[in-house]
Amino acid sequence: MQEVTSGSVRLNRRFFDEGNLVINKHKLSLTEQVSYPTVLKYIYRNGTKNGDYNVRSFNGDVLFAILSKGMGMSVEEIVNLRFGDVFEIIENEA
Repeated sequence: MQEVTSGSVRLNRRFFDEGNLVINKHKLSLTEQVSYPTVLKYIYRNGTKNGDYNVRSFNGDVLFAILSKGMGMSVEEIVNLRFGDVFEIIENEA
């Protein structure tokens, strides 16, 4: 096992894939009053220039909007998510 001296978290690319949305990104932006560029920042678009997805700073209100309205999850489903479902750990090796 490697020794970890420091690290960080970022949004899980597979979890925040555009294919997991139940409404389109523009409608999500309008209904939740989140700027469209912010929605684009959080949602991974496979096969585009923005495929280099590395969101390390995020807003709880935006995350909740994406999970609840964007992905159609109930509050109970959100509460029962595992940390590793939503975030990836980025480890810095010793």
